Amino acid sequence: MPRLFEIVLAIAFAGSSCNLMHAAEKRRAFTTIGDRTCRYWTESKLGESGSNSILATANRTWFVGFISGLNAGLTAPDALDAIDAESAEEWVDQYCLRHADQPLSDAGETLIVELIKMKLPRK
Repeated sequence: MPRLFEIVLAIAFAGSSCNLMHAAEKRRAFTTIGDRTCRYWTESKLGESGSNSILATANRTWFVGFISGLNAGLTAPDALDAIDAESAEEWVDQYCLRHADQPLSDAGETLIVELIKMKLPRK
């Protein structure tokens, strides 16, 4: 059931548009609502319930919706067709351990850019 909830929220947030490649090149500012730090992401998984806590689930759902919205606004190839939610979460876990004070939205942008780089032809 939590998986269905994540999918429904991802679809709801997918309407958010941003040309990520343009933003990455120009560092165009955009507002994210509900953004947290990577430290908050990591701390939400600590404690008795761990990754199954309500807070961790809410953060994961926000993140999946955020990257889905970024992906929807791309003019580049579909960045998310090569990754599933669990793999994205594992990637963010590692990113956040190294960048605790960065916004979670930065992790999302970085993930999308990395996925796009994997799809681009090598020069």
